[in-house]
Amino acid sequence: MISDDPILDKAWANMRAAEMRLAWETPFHGHNLAMMHMGPNPSIPTMRIGKVNGAIKIEFSPEFTAGLTIRQAAAVLKHEIHHLVFGHLCHSREAFPNSMARTIAEEVSVNEWIDASDLPGQPVLLEHFPELKPGQSFEERYRILSSMNFESDPRVARLEDEAEIREASSPTISSSDVARMAGAAVADLGAEKASKGMPGGKQQAILRGMSHGTEAGGLASLVQATSRKPVVPWAARLRRFLGADSGKVVPTYSRPSRRHLALAGLVPGRETKPQNPRVMLAVDSSGSMTDSVLAEIHREILGIIPHAEVWLVQFDTIVQEVRRLSPSEIVKGLVFRGRGGTDFRPPLSRKLIQRIKPAWVILFTDGHGVAPPEPPKCRLAWVLCGFRPQAPASYGEIIPLAAAPVTAAK
Repeated sequence: MISDDPILDKAWANMRAAEMRLAWETPFHGHNLAMMHMGPNPSIPTMRIGKVNGAIKIEFSPEFTAGLTIRQAAAVLKHEIHHLVFGHLCHSREAFPNSMARTIAEEVSVNEWIDASDLPGQPVLLEHFPELKPGQSFEERYRILSSMNFESDPRVARLEDEAEIREASSPTISSSDVARMAGAAVADLGAEKASKGMPGGKQQAILRGMSHGTEAGGLASLVQATSRKPVVPWAARLRRFLGADSGKVVPTYSRPSRRHLALAGLVPGRETKPQNPRVMLAVDSSGSMTDSVLAEIHREILGIIPHAEVWLVQFDTIVQEVRRLSPSEIVKGLVFRGRGGTDFRPPLSRKLIQRIKPAWVILFTDGHGVAPPEPPKCRLAWVLCGFRPQAPASYGEIIPLAAAPVTAAK
């Protein structure tokens, strides 16, 4: 973009170069940036992100931006994108009325995942506030900071302008907008490529709040069960749910036949021997299923496996793995594969059901995905867990595992 203003031209050149740098080095940031609008705003001192005329936009001061190196411009853009994907633009002023505490908590949180040497000026860093600890949530940091008196604190003098900018910024951005953008980045790039630029300590929070993509992921993680006991009493559930299928009548000489008492020892009697049913455990390993949620699922599988012949099916938008699960293997930990979008049609396909022939399909998911229009030709239970779980379909039994309310099927 060429104009009659050399400062504005230099600012635009820096922004475009920084955008290309992010697209190459950290694809997650580059993808989010490509979905936004950018434009100059001489009335602001540095740069800000907000909603303008219904679109998410990054506005920059031409004078400030023209004086940045490409690396600095990329770091500032990353800073603004962090404000978006960390949910800071969803905060209501009423919920967090202390503007200085809110500003510090937000600035520390976004800068925590950026190389401080790349940020221009005097960035607000975690090391400046020993009261705060690495990895704390924004809410926890705000609670600590809001109890402090910053009236004569030299650390916050340079933050007054930033706090005023934040107070005067455009209306808050809805969480659905944030989820849509983060989810589109993972769907378009694939979970593995997107995670290259995703802030390390914030991956789970971002994935938990994102909408679901349409592509399969390629990530895998070893997850071990939590120390708590399973939430669901699986032994009783299996007995009650399977009824007569849970036992098999077999001949035995330990119980004489009532019809042939005189031939005891020659003619066997009959007894019902408990029989472990074949159960298919379908685990949603998409991007929204964080390691903590998968650990909860692992814990529940530990409660199922002593009472059933377990076949494990992992899926996101495709079936990632199908195999019989051994008790010794699950005690060590499970490798969950996937982290892409969510589609329930592959694991509930007629072909796979006929291949495994389960007495019961138990499907662990948060419910955000595409379900087949018709139920499978076997018993099915949706075990709903994770963030904002919802029933994926009107058929099947619902077993809530999460404390959060479950949304009914649409």
